[in-house]
Amino acid sequence: MKVLSIESATNVASVALCEEGMVQAERFLNIRKNHSEKLLPLIDGMLADADMDAEEIGLLAVSVGPGSFTGLRIGMATAKGLAYGWDLPLKGVNTLDAMAYALRGDLGTVVPLINARRKEAFGGFFVGGDERVGDYFVLNAQSIAERLQELGLMNPIFMGDGVHAIRAELAECMPEARFASPASVDNRAASVGLLALERYALEGEDDLKGLSPTYIRASQAEQNLKKAGAHE
Repeated sequence: MKVLSIESATNVASVALCEEGMVQAERFLNIRKNHSEKLLPLIDGMLADADMDAEEIGLLAVSVGPGSFTGLRIGMATAKGLAYGWDLPLKGVNTLDAMAYALRGDLGTVVPLINARRKEAFGGFFVGGDERVGDYFVLNAQSIAERLQELGLMNPIFMGDGVHAIRAELAECMPEARFASPASVDNRAASVGLLALERYALEGEDDLKGLSPTYIRASQAEQNLKKAGAHE
């Protein structure tokens, strides 16, 4: 089965075509452009490159977060629109799960991080890049180091755009920490697609109307509204 996957949870806009165990095509942009202007042209161009029609696709997959509120909404809307228009099943994949999948087989603890600003990152701990230990989190570098120690997790390797934001702090707290290469540090649609194929085989498709982005922390607008209400 061929899957077309979409990743738009961060500044990265990425789309991919995959089959089980194989990436057939992928387009990737990390140039801070508007995802609403880029995703559909990326998909059209990739299908043309692969000489493939929509009729050959059996599944759509989308990264559901955490990440940018705007980016996630655009990716979700695009995926749902294609699923409706092409009459295809849709599978949502947690962004952190998909990022860790890219380093599956690592002998340590894979720690994907997404920039949450304020020197914090959304993240999770994945032994071998596969088995998640503990809950997803939003923490600063010191708290990440403490949580790793509390859980008895060793030999961390950090990846994701959250690394760009707090790398110096992570290195200071954990001199033993490893960092993924620039070629694998950012989230990719190929990982979303390959993991979606595995989960679709086990779980089936997601409810098209019920599928929604995953937010670990409320948006800045929601936080400001809550603070304003508390002071009334």
